[in-house]
Amino acid sequence: MVKSGHAPGGAPFAEVGYRNPDRPLLGVEVLDYTSLTSRLSAEVLALPHRLDFHVITLVTGGTGTARVDFVHRPCTPGTVLHVSPGQVQQLPRPADGRPGAGDEVYRRFQRELERSFASSRNAADYAARAGYSLRTLNRACQAAAGHTAKECIDDRVALEAKRLLAHTDLAVAAISRRLGFSEPTNFGKFFCRATGHTPGAFRAQERP
Repeated sequence: MVKSGHAPGGAPFAEVGYRNPDRPLLGVEVLDYTSLTSRLSAEVLALPHRLDFHVITLVTGGTGTARVDFVHRPCTPGTVLHVSPGQVQQLPRPADGRPGAGDEVYRRFQRELERSFASSRNAADYAARAGYSLRTLNRACQAAAGHTAKECIDDRVALEAKRLLAHTDLAVAAISRRLGFSEPTNFGKFFCRATGHTPGAFRAQERP
């Protein structure tokens, strides 16, 4: 739940209540930063947040600055932040203090990638769906992930393939179809190029 408002004196903020859309009765949720910010509009992301729940944040990469109740907290890999109910936080920003347009481009790409990685591996398709040029999308991906959009797409497909090979009994041909490959041989070539292993060798390695 997100509501926008103004604190006494007129400073804008967002009131954020706990909501787990997948398991509403669980009472706890683990999210990465991309998943968290994808739920919020750019306008809300720019505002401080007053929370009614505990948040524990582990920084695993990058640098930036978070602000909790007017105190600036430098964030580097290994930093752990605890925000209690009633406190007001400003989500970490890049080290230069500006969120940057590329962040929103990358978030839109990530949302579309989760919806469509099994049906398209064409970077131009994702750029068009997100409403940006391929050049802009590649710049955003390079800045956020250190890879081109095509590399990010292939990494996501390879990750799903690994999950299916390691944790299901689906035949390689069935996994190939599920991930949008026209022929199992094409899937095998893709997987070998992405991981250095054939699908069968990877499955045998993970499930001895």
